[in-house]
Amino acid sequence: MIKIKKKTAYIALIFTLAFIALIFLQVDTASAHRLIIEEEEAGLVKLSFDDGGQASEVKIVLETEAGEIVEEGYSDEEGYYEYSPETEAQKMIADDGMGHRAVLVFGQGQQTSLMDSLPLWFRTMGGILLILVIAAFYYIFKKTRRGEQ
Repeated sequence: MIKIKKKTAYIALIFTLAFIALIFLQVDTASAHRLIIEEEEAGLVKLSFDDGGQASEVKIVLETEAGEIVEEGYSDEEGYYEYSPETEAQKMIADDGMGHRAVLVFGQGQQTSLMDSLPLWFRTMGGILLILVIAAFYYIFKKTRRGEQ
């Protein structure tokens, strides 16, 4: 019979459970959505959510590259916002006040982070795996400390 240290067995068990959770607990759909800014034409943008919903009454801030506010306003009931095409602003920040935020850099398009591009199930499993790894290290640390005393 092969002898395996308990510490190694616990770590293997944790990674096996995390792998099983990754495979069987995948989320097919999510009710979360993110805010999207689309340039319709010069001086007009449309704000919407990626699930197709309208983003009305969203606060809009136009800023220069130095961060100075050039213009502030709110989108209309249909999610449109009109601004001067000759503005000196370099970027538009849209914030609905409930955790949805989007940034549009004029000439470059909407900025997204790496986390936004990853599927929700992958981010969730990554978080669970991180918690399990921290718990495993804590458990190993406590076991080795008890052995020293």
